[in-house]
Amino acid sequence: MTHAAADHAAVVDPNYTLLLRGGPLSEQHRRMLAAFGAFVVALRERQQLVKSRQDNVRLAEGNKMRTSILRAVSHDLRTPLAGIKLAVSSLRQEDVTFAPEDERELLATIEDYADRLDHLVDNLLDMSRITADAVNPLLRGLGWHQIMPEALRGVPGERIRNELPANLPYIEADAGILERVVANLVENAVKYAPDSDVVLVARTGAGITVDGRPASELRVMDHGWGIAPAAVLELFQPFQRLDDSPSSRDGRSGIGLGLAVAKGFTEAMGGTLMAEATPGGGLTMVVTLPLWTGGRP
Repeated sequence: MTHAAADHAAVVDPNYTLLLRGGPLSEQHRRMLAAFGAFVVALRERQQLVKSRQDNVRLAEGNKMRTSILRAVSHDLRTPLAGIKLAVSSLRQEDVTFAPEDERELLATIEDYADRLDHLVDNLLDMSRITADAVNPLLRGLGWHQIMPEALRGVPGERIRNELPANLPYIEADAGILERVVANLVENAVKYAPDSDVVLVARTGAGITVDGRPASELRVMDHGWGIAPAAVLELFQPFQRLDDSPSSRDGRSGIGLGLAVAKGFTEAMGGTLMAEATPGGGLTMVVTLPLWTGGRP
């Protein structure tokens, strides 16, 4: 405390000078000091309690994430590895001669499992980037149609109905990140709506905005099982899976990161990702991104 502040305090309370100089304290001052000391101790204990609770919450979240990752590694990552090893071991048997069609089937199995493993690892790495707030999109003008060839790579053509209009305005996005968003949404639709086409539609116009900016939306629609309205909020949480779907029973359920990654990447580009019921049944994912306002892309 400065001398000026001390002098001011002495004017306000003459007994303050006695306290500074070690003079005798009245009974009233001793009670005030004791009460103030108890208040400081209680305040300090409360701060420590709040910090301890925050640490416990972070520890619990960390333990949940580690448990989920361990589950993914112990099952969902090891399953394709086991399939690859089995197919390779079969092909390497010197005392067995495979017919050409059997050999092609084993090689196709290896390729399929390798693709699934690559996708699982990509999603784990993407989720770690999102969690660490390390996604730095390079935004530029893009058309929805420009990212579709790569985003739909590996998806059977007969499962997709591409109904994108030809002359939509360009959106503001990162091409590689947007490809991952669309790929994950389409994969989810194909997986959980095995008997349904996946329909891609896009539009722009009045009322479609993001943070007050004009925007364009892409809808990835299926007519599969759909989900209960109460489950929508949990849909985008990491490691959430619809374990009662047909795909989960054939060992192709994945680790439940696709939609969480899609949402994190969409928000990193300044957009939104929502889920809603498809008219007539099923699920529709709606990606909304701002329109490009720069020069010609």
